[in-house]
Amino acid sequence: MVKTEALTELVLEKLEHVEISHIFRNESLDWFPEELDASEKAQVLEQPSLMPWVVQSQEGGNRFMLVDGYRRLRSLKAMGIKQGMILECRIIPAQISLGEILFFRLQNLPASKRKGLSGNQSTKILSRFHQSGFSVQELSEKVLPWLGEPASQHRANRMLQLGNMLGALKLPESMQKMTLQELMPLLRFSAEDLPSLLELARLMTPGGNKWKTMLQLIDENCRIRRVKAHEFLKDGDCRTLLNKPDLQGPVLYRRFKQLLERQRNPELERLREQFEEFSRELKLPERVVMKTDAFFEKEEMTLTMKASSLEELSLQLEKLRNLLEKPELKQIFQLLKG
Repeated sequence: MVKTEALTELVLEKLEHVEISHIFRNESLDWFPEELDASEKAQVLEQPSLMPWVVQSQEGGNRFMLVDGYRRLRSLKAMGIKQGMILECRIIPAQISLGEILFFRLQNLPASKRKGLSGNQSTKILSRFHQSGFSVQELSEKVLPWLGEPASQHRANRMLQLGNMLGALKLPESMQKMTLQELMPLLRFSAEDLPSLLELARLMTPGGNKWKTMLQLIDENCRIRRVKAHEFLKDGDCRTLLNKPDLQGPVLYRRFKQLLERQRNPELERLREQFEEFSRELKLPERVVMKTDAFFEKEEMTLTMKASSLEELSLQLEKLRNLLEKPELKQIFQLLKG
């Protein structure tokens, strides 16, 4: 493999004029699907070679493979440019392998671009290196650090698995910008589960910890019932809730998460509902809150009281004293003791 520094110097040596109709795309090098903004499009149309293009010459003909400039090329073609337009291009020699060009492109990306890669983009880039002949060890040692990931063969394998799973699927907008850490939990599921999970992301637009929490709850429920995720999501209460068109994303997410928690541990949910019911019936004073631990593992409850004066504190304590004989309070302690 040619060292990147040597390849960079070689490319910088040559600046030639190439007709745009002689340039062709290679999907392996088209890493950024988003379009240029309006001001960038105007600049490209006015000065298409303000930043020189990078292409690779091809053996036996006047054809060039585009290496850098895919968003600019899409914009120019969308604006109906003439086929005879001439572009100023840096030329990579034909004998340079695709693997070397991929590495050159990755290393010459601005740091901000590399840091801004989504999880989906990172897995696709890694897959293209693998398809060009990089071994898993080479991916780990040479490519992952440039993607901001630790040098780990296990990590490289997991990213390749994720890339193969997502494949050519069209991700909903909420998933297109997810980080690698947010997408990795999808590996818990099978390929046949993916369409149902992608539909969830489209309906709820969750992200970050919310998305990972939801996937964890779905996985736990599926393991308890020994069913696939797509079967679980199309059955009973899940289907009924997810088919409600009037629920907006955040509300649907909250309701769905509550449903998953109830289904994961119906006995625990029953205890929570009883505790909340008895607490309401007690009619605690204002600014007094009664809580218990989330899993009812401790045979105790906690009272939180707020008071801004001795008079208010005295009044709160008096009201609490009057609650001691209420049956709901005894029922709460019985509930805590199981």
